[in-house]
Order: sequence, then structure tokens, then C-alpha cells
Amino acid sequence: MANSTGEGLQANSVGAAGVIATSFGAMAPTIGIALGVQLVATQAGAATPLAFVLTTVGSLAVAYAFIVFSRRVASSGVAFTYLGAAFGKIAGFVGGFLHAGGWVTVIATTCGVASLSFSALLAQGGIQIPWFPIYVVLVAIAFGVCFLGIRPSTRAMLAIELASMTTLAVVALIVIGKGGASGLTLTPFDPSASLKGIGGLGFALIFAFSAFLGYEASASLGLESANPRQTVPIAILSSVVLGGIFYVLISYAVTVGYGVSNAAAFANDSTPIDTVTTKYAGHVAASFVDAMIAFSGFGSAIAAMNLSARVFYNVSRNGLAPEWLGRVHPRFKTPYIGLAIEAVIGIALAVFIGLPAGATTMIGVVAGSNTIAIEVAYAGVAAAAIWMFGRGPQTAVQRLVTVGVPVVGMAVIAFAIYSGVYPPPAFPFNLTVPAAAVWLIIVIALAVRQKNRGVAPVLDAEVAPA
Repeated sequence: MANSTGEGLQANSVGAAGVIATSFGAMAPTIGIALGVQLVATQAGAATPLAFVLTTVGSLAVAYAFIVFSRRVASSGVAFTYLGAAFGKIAGFVGGFLHAGGWVTVIATTCGVASLSFSALLAQGGIQIPWFPIYVVLVAIAFGVCFLGIRPSTRAMLAIELASMTTLAVVALIVIGKGGASGLTLTPFDPSASLKGIGGLGFALIFAFSAFLGYEASASLGLESANPRQTVPIAILSSVVLGGIFYVLISYAVTVGYGVSNAAAFANDSTPIDTVTTKYAGHVAASFVDAMIAFSGFGSAIAAMNLSARVFYNVSRNGLAPEWLGRVHPRFKTPYIGLAIEAVIGIALAVFIGLPAGATTMIGVVAGSNTIAIEVAYAGVAAAAIWMFGRGPQTAVQRLVTVGVPVVGMAVIAFAIYSGVYPPPAFPFNLTVPAAAVWLIIVIALAVRQKNRGVAPVLDAEVAPA
């Protein structure tokens, strides 16, 4: 039986700031809004800010489940550990591979957006370099940063994201301060303003949820951080709350910047933040914002690699994945084989989808499908929290929290996924749910093959290093 103690990862190598930086870096609010706002607008139109309000509520409800688990156990397995402890090793395997597998493909979306932004910036200076060579370089650098250790990568993520968020927040305040295109209004929070009705608003939640993915990344550092039962819950909650406020602020500024009557133009603009920044703050500011978006995308790729490699590491150490996924570099104490495989998969997605179909199509389809896969894992964690902490003698108020809060998160996720099926969205967005379903089927098949191997995680089996 494989060692389940996490031996090999460097204990106490990440402080409180690094833990918080990991959640912010993985969530990457700057790239989240840059990637999500236009995709949300294609479905919700002028009601884009409302979509972000709803996903903030849903994300807070699911975040509660991650918080109660992270207060109980310090682990690197995240969904694998929580689902496995509640429902057994097969459920843990499925949840872990949906979660970590989804994060592997996040590398393609974040580096895709970053490479497009860098390419556009270089073009402004007369240098013509296609997105793909830049993409390969970004993936290689992200691997190198992750390989060298968790501490330098968290520092890079924190610096990048704070600078990026501050820049976009200033631009948003300028737009709002100028009254937008036709004055400030509460119409963006009216469901009837949705471009494609309630169904469109529901499907928009998938892309809005994609902006929130990653707040739980700090939980993957349970074996490497100091006082994880205190710092991880703080990191998760602060990421969702501050991220939600940021998303609503920026999406509202962009919506009124176009004007609520120009929702179609907003939805059809592949770079709406650049357009609004140019209009209200000038070309120089727009170029700076583009640079911040590109760097944020790179920071998110770093976080995605770190998170997914550590989940696979944990699954391997429990004997449910190949042994080599649990190997740690003797000097840098990082799961280097998992990191290398993730880099290869990231480049393969660009080669087989991005080059023939275009980077924008790759980003949209992959972002939609990996969000669904990860959100299914999130819903599983919410169900596991109900099972583990919602039973037994409780007051009505306690029951409302331990059961009611996770149910709210599961309901919002279910509404988003249902809206991705009916009414059927237009191509290529109609591929998102089938792609996620294929990955789910593959994971279940792999899980069945593992039924006689390994052991299920136990909440009290992994403890924070002293």
C-alpha cells in the first residue's frame, strides 16, 4: 500500500501569504474577468453583472463545504480526499480526477488568453509573432517556475495578481465615474435584460463560474503550509468574497461602458475590456491592461499546474494512480513528473484544437467543458459536506447552515449545467457539456478498474506537519 502521509513534499515551506496567494493566483480574477466577461455576455448580454452576482452566491455556498473540510484535515488531495472520506475511494477517485483533470486543461485556456494578449501587445510595437510560439514559451516557463518549488511560484502569483486587479479596478472606477455610455442604471441586475432569456442567463453561469475556479487551490497546500487549518479557510473565503466584488464591479463597468442598449456589440467583441479601456482611459492604459491580463493568465497557469499535480500526487500516494505520479524531486520537493505531463497536455491541446480551430474556439470550448467537470466535483464536495457534517443532532439554525448552504451551491451549479443542455446553445458552445460528459465516463471507467487497489483517504489520516 502506498504511503498516504504526503512524505516528500516540503513541510512548512509556504507561509500564510503564500497560501492566500495560491487561491488568488489560481482564481486569477484578472484573467477570470477578461476570459469570462465576453463569454458570459454572449448569453446574458446586459445582464452579465447579474450572472456574476448569482455565481458569487453559488461559489460562496460551495466554498463553505471546502472550508469545513479544510478546517478538519490538512491534505493535498482536495476533492479526492473529501469525497473519498465521505463516500469511499471510488467516489474520491472520480471527484479527484474530475477536479485535477479539469485543472490540467485550465492551463490551455489561461495560457491561450495570455498568448493572444502578448501577441497583440507585440503587434502594437510592429513585432508580428503568432500566438502559438508564445503559448509554448509560456507553458515551458510555467513548468520551470513550478518545478523549482512552491515558494517562488506563490510569490510570483501574488505580485502579478495584485497589480493586475488594481489596474482593472481603477479603469472600472473611471468608467463608472464618467457615467458610462448612457448613464448609470440598475438594468444589468434585471433578469429580463438577458440577451437570450432565462436559459441564456443560466448557461452564462457556466462561464461566470469559470472565473471563480481555483479559490480552493490553497487546500492543495495542506501538507506544505504552516497552520493550514487556519490559513486555508481564510484564503478560500477571502478569494471568493473579494473576487466576487471585483467581478461584479468590472462586469458592471464594462456593461455600462457599452451601454445596456448595446448588449449585442458587447457580446460580439472578443476584447471588451480593451475596448472600454481605450474609450474611457486611452490607448496607453489599454495596452497596460492587456499586459496585466496576459501576466494574470500566466500566473493562473502556474497555479493550475501546482494544484493539479498535488491532487494527482495525493491520489498516487493512496495507491489509486501510477506510482510515478507521486514522485517528488529530491532537491526541489515538487511532483515533477506530474508537472511535466501537465505541460505536455497543455501543448497538445493547443496543437490539436487551437491550431486547426483557432485559439478563441479552443479557449471557449475548453473553458466551458473544464468548468463543468470541476463544478461537478465542487457539487460532490458540497454533498460530501452534508453527509459528513450535516447529520446528527443539530439545532434548526445549525441544520440550515450545514445542509442548506451546500444545497444552494449545488442548485446553482445544477441550473448552470442544465442550461448548457436545454435549450441547446449554438456551436461551438454546444460541445462543452458533451466534452465534460466524455471525461466523466473515462474517469468512471478508470475508477472501476481501481476498485481493488489502494485505500480511501480518511479525514484524520493526514495532519499538518508540525
